[in-house]
Amino acid sequence: AWTSGGTASIYSVQSGEGRQTLSTRGSTAASTLAGVTARDALLRVDVAWSRTPAEGAFYAAASPRYVASGTEYRCAIYLGTSGKPKIDLVRRLGGAETVLAFISLPAVSLTPGTPYRLLCQTLTTPTGATEIAAKFYPAGGTEPAAWQVRSTDGTAGLQTSGKVMLWSYLSGSSTANITTAWDNLSVTSITP
Repeated sequence: AWTSGGTASIYSVQSGEGRQTLSTRGSTAASTLAGVTARDALLRVDVAWSRTPAEGAFYAAASPRYVASGTEYRCAIYLGTSGKPKIDLVRRLGGAETVLAFISLPAVSLTPGTPYRLLCQTLTTPTGATEIAAKFYPAGGTEPAAWQVRSTDGTAGLQTSGKVMLWSYLSGSSTANITTAWDNLSVTSITP
């Protein structure tokens, strides 16, 4: 079952999609899937937004290893006023956030209501650290053959199993609400 933080009214299900609607500037929504834990996992999910970032930036992120509040690896999609997405690979430990690696995707243009596919993988390396990797592309398009961005991190406190979490954020400078719609989630346990 899903557990969502904050005000219940920002969460809804429509047409089979889980939706997080943010109207308060600088606010977040987070939904955690209880009962599904893994250390090494491949998370696939489709995500769509209700508007472009012309009226202010927003983020959406998926975590295949959510260990505890403020402690996780996540693959975050940032959409700023350029309208071009950026993938951030993020380590969060005790609430402190570090971007491990990132890549801008100038060839991808955001269309409101159109689903995009995010793949986020955490995999234990031979040294016991974690490789985190991501891909992001139009859901109806061809999946990139290689990971678009990847990084390795061995931070203690994160080298363990975690839950699945979906998160969204509306920037403090936005002038319009944002709805992030999640669909077609799958999480596969993988072998290092």
